[in-house]
Amino acid sequence: MPRKIIISEATNNKAYGGRYLEKILFADVPTKGWLGFSIAEFAAGFSSPEKAWVQEEIGYILEGKLVLSSEGEEIEVGPGEAYHINKGENVSFFAMKRARYICIKWD
Repeated sequence: MPRKIIISEATNNKAYGGRYLEKILFADVPTKGWLGFSIAEFAAGFSSPEKAWVQEEIGYILEGKLVLSSEGEEIEVGPGEAYHINKGENVSFFAMKRARYICIKWD
């Protein structure tokens, strides 16, 4: 039976010196753990330090281009393309130009 879930919302626009904007929708899905849906934007030239991901993540690029780096390997993703990050994987982001994307994160 479908059920309505409670969504809470937060906006993070101060991370990384204001060059990153993320509108996050959180849902606590019964029996499934934590689930988050984000609409995010990186300014051109944005770069994040490599860090271990604390959740699984799938992202879909709406516009712009991102380079994701992990342990010396890189992938480029652009409009209409998607990426996946495993929980515990060390990853950094670089925006070649302004990039907007949506992502789903879960435990």
